[in-house]
Amino acid sequence: MLEALDRGIHGYFPFSHSRRLRRDHFDDWLTDELDEAIDEILDDFEDVDQFLTASQMSRAVQRNQVLSGQLGWQSHYDAIVRFLASTGCLRPNYSPGWQDLSEAIACWQQRQGLTADGIIGRNTWGRMQTALRLQPSPSEAISSLTAESPRGPFGTLTVSTSGFPIFSYPFTSEDVLWTARFIVGEAGGRADLDNQAVIWAMFNRYALFTHRNFPTFHQFLRAYSTPLQPVLKNPGAARRHMHKSSFVRTGGYYPRPNDHIPRGQLQKHCQLQRTPWNQLFQSARSLAERAMKGLIPNPIGNASEFASTRIYFRDQYGRYPNQTEWERFTREYPSRSKKNWQWIGPVPNLDQMKNAFFIDKRAINLPADAIRVVSPIPED
Repeated sequence: MLEALDRGIHGYFPFSHSRRLRRDHFDDWLTDELDEAIDEILDDFEDVDQFLTASQMSRAVQRNQVLSGQLGWQSHYDAIVRFLASTGCLRPNYSPGWQDLSEAIACWQQRQGLTADGIIGRNTWGRMQTALRLQPSPSEAISSLTAESPRGPFGTLTVSTSGFPIFSYPFTSEDVLWTARFIVGEAGGRADLDNQAVIWAMFNRYALFTHRNFPTFHQFLRAYSTPLQPVLKNPGAARRHMHKSSFVRTGGYYPRPNDHIPRGQLQKHCQLQRTPWNQLFQSARSLAERAMKGLIPNPIGNASEFASTRIYFRDQYGRYPNQTEWERFTREYPSRSKKNWQWIGPVPNLDQMKNAFFIDKRAINLPADAIRVVSPIPED
């Protein structure tokens, strides 16, 4: 079910068809993939004017990360991206990071006669709201809350503690929808403590680290999860399937030295990405909604990494470990693998032989409740 990534990424996702999920080297993989994506974008836009200097870009990214929550445009991210693409300021069918988004905003601002600073502040957001027609009538607002969509309001993912940047991100219906698809695609749709722990690891990683690269939570999930990627990020995965009838070409080829491999995705993954809310497993929908309303407990503290150390032991020794062997192997795994992690230790009722959870030592001194999903205020 899961596509193995080429860069030695291992892990385990409970109840997946393959019982394997390669994840422990995800940060290295993500860095490589982001570098590759940046090179690709530069190739595509080499003739486009640059609107922001390096210092202006740095300020724009920082301000947009703050203002997206303060002004509320974070929840309209997808609509903003589609709109910028329609104006020619952004490549179509592309999900940009903060820098590319800021550059596209500056492009649009210049065309509108606004100060081209790349920041969606009050004036730019007001102009953009008018262009996007983000003032639905009461009937439109009611009709959007159907069985086809997750029902809010949803909670806010927060980090609030001394010694770490303050972070606040309000979950959207798109986040809930893609999280449910994530649960189906990676774990067969089951709602249990093991999968709750994995979702919390995703929350923690996004809140602590990856929100700097991905403006929305569902954009992060789609980069992380092979079944949710619009196009397979790993050319090796595409190469293994390129001659099969289940491989759907999306156009173009991967960058050198893989320029002989067509871009694409598996048909079953494309179908999952198109599956509407009311056709996803009820268990996945329920878990996604409860998680993003702050209604599921966090069993792993600030852990943001997970790996299948039981599988690694078997790969190394040709047999599965007993409990004592597994605990020793898991405790020593970060140092052997040169990872700046620490195992969280045993957790009651959580079977970490499926996935062992680790804290990134950059967050080791944070209070256990530093990362929270603040429940929404109940509607009258």
